[in-house]
Amino acid sequence: MGIEHGSRRRIAAANRLYDGVMFDGATDRHLQKPIVKAEVSQMGAEIRITGELDSIYPELESLLRKRDFTRAATLAQRCLDLAETTGERDPSDVAQHLHKVADLCSVHRMYAQAEPLYRRALTIRESLGPETTAVGATLSALGTMYQGRGQFAQAEELHRRVIAIFSKTLGPNHPSTAASLFNIANLYQAQARYSEAEPLYKDALTIAEKAFGPDNPNLSNFLTNLASMYRKQGRNAEAENLYTRDLEIWQKARGPENPYMATSLNHLGALQLAQGHNDIAESLFKRALAIRVKFQGAEHPGVAMCLSNLGVLYEGHGRLGEAKSSYTRALAIAEKVLGPNHAEVAVILSGLASVSRKNGDVESTIFLERRVAAIRAAQSQTAE
Repeated sequence: MGIEHGSRRRIAAANRLYDGVMFDGATDRHLQKPIVKAEVSQMGAEIRITGELDSIYPELESLLRKRDFTRAATLAQRCLDLAETTGERDPSDVAQHLHKVADLCSVHRMYAQAEPLYRRALTIRESLGPETTAVGATLSALGTMYQGRGQFAQAEELHRRVIAIFSKTLGPNHPSTAASLFNIANLYQAQARYSEAEPLYKDALTIAEKAFGPDNPNLSNFLTNLASMYRKQGRNAEAENLYTRDLEIWQKARGPENPYMATSLNHLGALQLAQGHNDIAESLFKRALAIRVKFQGAEHPGVAMCLSNLGVLYEGHGRLGEAKSSYTRALAIAEKVLGPNHAEVAVILSGLASVSRKNGDVESTIFLERRVAAIRAAQSQTAE
């Protein structure tokens, strides 16, 4: 029996693709001028500021994850105020912190807050050189943000600028150039422009293979996103080959059992489930769950994802008691770790609502669906 449409959405959400990947390029080594005594106190102040910023970012990430926007906004402003104190000496520091805070906002779909920060970072970086890799990095992040908002034309324009900058400054065979091709391929995939996306994915993968080698974990995103596109096209055998290759790379790189395998196993499980191979899918999901618990603990967000996937499987197979149990466990973890208003919480609640509806529990169904609607409405309002 195949997987029903609503369940497909929940699996897709649980196995969310992480687009906009950038690789660290080689760091330029600059000759350092001698440090004179007059600079020592200034350097000490900057070191203290850097230390405070480093301590703020994890707290800011936690507040955004919990969607505590009031406190997050105050803390984000503190980050920027601290960064501004070093701006006269090194404007690139301000740009770096603007970009970093914007990244945190964008990851949590706070696009309205992220965009002006990216724009300020871009203005500073372009003033220091219009075609630097730093400019390319900010353009790439801004393009990915526009994609998240569904502003595909703006995203494509920026991603094309990034490809041009990286091809010129780093060369056509640099990993960051591969990443820029990968990003625009993701954009095309999001628009179902598969014939345009496929050659870009393949070009990006070829560059990455040459740069890193055929068995390097840095290939993982290239393989899995291309596989995801094949899966959407019904090219299941090709998708399975890529997902299996990804799994084998992680096993070779990190040992026969490691936490990175869990994502590969979930991808393979979702593919098997979509084809109605429920027993194989269940085995893969349970293996992924055991690995997550062993290496990351019983309350890791990845554990919630695995449980949610099992819930989808059980629900689609009519095993509603097991589905409810899996969704309930997933919900408890997600609410505790991610906060009650996180997008992934809405995905799990949607699964629970579906099970309640099938069980004839009207009251619970209405309550759960209202929670889902409230979370998604809040998310939509934040993203505007």
